[in-house]
Amino acid sequence: MAADLVNIDLDDDYLTWERKEPITYHPAPYSDDVAITVPLAKRRAPTLKEQMTSGGVYTSTDLIWIIPTLEAPALDQEFPPKPADTIEDGDGRLWTVLSQMPRGALKSFWRLVTRDLALTCELRDAISILRPVITVGDAAEPVFVWPPDGGSYVAVDLPARVQPSSDGIGKRNEIETAQTQFNVIYDDRRQERVELRSGDRIVVTQGTRAGQVLRWVSRSNEERIDELPYLVCERV
Repeated sequence: MAADLVNIDLDDDYLTWERKEPITYHPAPYSDDVAITVPLAKRRAPTLKEQMTSGGVYTSTDLIWIIPTLEAPALDQEFPPKPADTIEDGDGRLWTVLSQMPRGALKSFWRLVTRDLALTCELRDAISILRPVITVGDAAEPVFVWPPDGGSYVAVDLPARVQPSSDGIGKRNEIETAQTQFNVIYDDRRQERVELRSGDRIVVTQGTRAGQVLRWVSRSNEERIDELPYLVCERV
């Protein structure tokens, strides 16, 4: 009897689960070239106990995705789940893996804690990033030509949130001017990672600040997996 319990096979027990759905698994860094289709998976909210024992790391808006081993052999053999991977659901939402919980039912499925970073960061705006072509003027001064007249688009209509961070007096060309700094949170996971250069401009294309042109000063949160990166910018 004891031997029968030890040898019990639970690998296909997931077929009895309710509300199963297909997902696409993207090992980090995100790429459409490595997209693993998982025909059947299940989502559930973290329990109150799981939230409490996480010390505030897990929130009620996070999801735990349960992925049966039999439905995703590539995850078992080539791409073991890890933090920063993403799960794309049927609505196209991306859920970033924060951590992996102990595998359940004799290791027949993974349990991954995930977060929709775009939802958490309230990305209601959009930005485009422009790169100029620089020529020399008649007086040997640099002349910046921006798209659509010249230069190039580094990114177009990235989901973003543009919010003021501080007001004050700054200096530009040795002249004191009133300045407002902005934090521009953005999501570039669905395309090749944005690599900014000195001189690039950020143009707000959607949202309450549509048309605003910004100069980026620095970037932050590049290595965080629980938050999106953001740019510290100033008005042009």
